[in-house]
Amino acid sequence: MHRHYLPENQGMLFIYNHPRKIRMWMKNTKIPLDIIWISEKKTIQHIEKETTPLSKTILTAPSPIKSNYILEINAGLTTSNNIRIGDRVEFIYQKNNSESTVVL
Repeated sequence: MHRHYLPENQGMLFIYNHPRKIRMWMKNTKIPLDIIWISEKKTIQHIEKETTPLSKTILTAPSPIKSNYILEINAGLTTSNNIRIGDRVEFIYQKNNSESTVVL
């Protein structure tokens, strides 16, 4: 939230301990994003492309999809990198570490 810029090869990964229906919104986000819902098995389940900055519309994956992760990246990157539903995502993260690496 409140970001004016996101470096090209970076994103924001949200981690949830248990699979759940995850709702996102852009209310205080000032840049367009592609938002990716990722399953417990680390496959892409849903993509919201080119989200509208500062929108109060709730974004959610189609019911009954439950996810463990949300990845936010710059708008257009899913299209330009041919990222699709069903693709596998690999990442390693460590608790108490501010950086993680995600490979799509």
